[in-house]
Amino acid sequence: MFKQVILVLALALVIGCTTENRIVDVEETPINVMAKEMQDCNSQDLKSNCQDGVLLAHAIDLDDTTYCNVASNAISTEKCLEGYYIMKARRTSNLAFCDFIENQLSREICLRSNE
Repeated sequence: MFKQVILVLALALVIGCTTENRIVDVEETPINVMAKEMQDCNSQDLKSNCQDGVLLAHAIDLDDTTYCNVASNAISTEKCLEGYYIMKARRTSNLAFCDFIENQLSREICLRSNE
């Protein structure tokens, strides 16, 4: 479980770093960018993991959990939301965001990572 959370966060960090510093064309809306990144996942061995990481990165970047709702399955949705709330707690230094995490182990990770 812990490895999955770390994997999702690492993937989101990699995707976030590769998309954050590029020049965005006027016609590149967040949805268009996400669609391109999702298409790029088609060449990956772990396509659904890649796509779930893209969703998490956009949820964090755009501060919108609805991106997590279209993850590949319920477990991926839960992991996306956990990653979102962990990053939200870190960025705002507000541990109250950890309370939104249902999984007890993930909630503890959130609380410890913000100490």
